[in-house]
Amino acid sequence: RYHDVVPASLRAETSMLVTRRWSIAASLGTYPHTLIHGDTHAGNICFVSGRPLFFDWQVASCGPAVKDLSYFACTSLDTETRRKIDRQLVETYVAHLNADGIERLSFAEAWDAYRLLAFTAYVAAGVTSVFGRQLQSEESTRAGLDRAAQAMCDLDSLERLRNRLDHR
Repeated sequence: RYHDVVPASLRAETSMLVTRRWSIAASLGTYPHTLIHGDTHAGNICFVSGRPLFFDWQVASCGPAVKDLSYFACTSLDTETRRKIDRQLVETYVAHLNADGIERLSFAEAWDAYRLLAFTAYVAAGVTSVFGRQLQSEESTRAGLDRAAQAMCDLDSLERLRNRLDHR
């Protein structure tokens, strides 16, 4: 139904997300973990007194620390904006995470994880597309899937994932 959004070549390449799902899950378990929201698209965020407030926490879990940032940027920001601020987002994230002087995560580690974890936004956008208008409007579904596919390609997410899986 969304073949015009996700070309056949990309759909073929992403088949590894299904065929290697157990290896992928094991690999994600090796990242530093924290509490994650798990569904950080723009529809699950509002602002109260200028500060973001997340709601819709039913898929919250313990997961890779940078996943929520990557997922949000790859599904909620228009592609050109995301491309311009990817590095700045990760730099800001790392700066706040390490603001007390304790380095919990380096920029290099966070940047690599951000790029690799873009595939999770694509998976989520794909799941949303399967449900059609039951979860989001057609326009939102198409936009999210397009942004996630673009981000996954821009950030070489699948190549990074393959390399990680092949070198474990």
